[in-house]
Amino acid sequence: MNKTTYKKMKDLEDKHWWFVARREIIGSIIEKYKLKENNKLLEIGFGTGGNYKLLSQHGDLTGLEPSKFAISLTKERKKN
Repeated sequence: MNKTTYKKMKDLEDKHWWFVARREIIGSIIEKYKLKENNKLLEIGFGTGGNYKLLSQHGDLTGLEPSKFAISLTKERKKN
């Protein structure tokens, strides 16, 4: 993706129905399996980090993302 698309995605991920509903589904699946403490989680295709807050509540999160620009947007998100 290009930088403009990543910026739009970052701006929309917190409030757009698609991303919000997707996180709710992911969260309900995680809760269903009742993960124990000290989990190691991996998100492949981390994008701009929209799932960071949810996933990091359930363990030690590692994200893989090929775009250096998207990674920089994720780092901005983690600061806030």
